[in-house]
Amino acid sequence: MNIEETPAEYKVIKRLTKGWPKVTEKTIATLKKAAKDLETDPEYQTMWQKSVFVVAITNAMHESGISQNELARRLKVSRQYISRALSHDANFTIESMVRIALVVGLRLEITLEKQ
Repeated sequence: MNIEETPAEYKVIKRLTKGWPKVTEKTIATLKKAAKDLETDPEYQTMWQKSVFVVAITNAMHESGISQNELARRLKVSRQYISRALSHDANFTIESMVRIALVVGLRLEITLEKQ
């Protein structure tokens, strides 16, 4: 269903966005360039990949009922290390990523894509 088929929702969107600046082609072009620049920014890409990993791990922990304390015990590391790792502060090695993934029932797979 698209917005033309739902006049009630369209009216709500119009009311909620009243007063917002109009999005111009220039704004769209600027946003597209910024997004493209992020694709080649090593700092952003590192942060993004860590976030993807941490989200997958925390989801698996939740689904398996594994607490941070239990994860630390199984990995034979401190609770503080797990806390840092899950708050995006860790500088993971591939080995540590594999170990963490296996403990929560996942398998780490690294893929490389052409830019």
